[in-house]
Amino acid sequence: MRRHTDSIRRFLFTLLGRAAEIDEAEQETMVRLFGSLRSFDARSSLLTFVYRICQRVAADQIRRRQREQKKTARFFLLREIPGGDAQGEPHREVADEETKLEILAALKTLGEPDSSILYLRDAEDVSVAALARSFALPEGTIKSRLYRSREKLRPLLASLVYGGGLKHG
Repeated sequence: MRRHTDSIRRFLFTLLGRAAEIDEAEQETMVRLFGSLRSFDARSSLLTFVYRICQRVAADQIRRRQREQKKTARFFLLREIPGGDAQGEPHREVADEETKLEILAALKTLGEPDSSILYLRDAEDVSVAALARSFALPEGTIKSRLYRSREKLRPLLASLVYGGGLKHG
């Protein structure tokens, strides 16, 4: 494996496109490789087997990245941010307030009960089960409403996420 490490890293870079993610992907590839060596049947080369594992690891990592990007559009700024005290920094206070107003305006486009469900789930971290009880709806309905609401808000909040208004995390 040491002989092929550089090749694996280059392949992972072509799949992921981010140097920062390569170490984690390489480590996950090795873990999966050693866990699946029993299934290697030698019909292909070991390197081909490793490349297939790399592809799966990269696909998983890309899916995780996309989920994280979706989370950034959530409404944590509607609550006070611990340690994020902007007092004494007027430009940050104004920017934070403008961001909150933009999020609230986008939220209003959803209508009820979708805006309330989304706010409670993302800003107040209310569980899906609790939302289902509160709104007298099945959990599946709550989940689908959350998904559709987030999809509807994504283009409205894209400038906040990618324009620097919302912080990742």
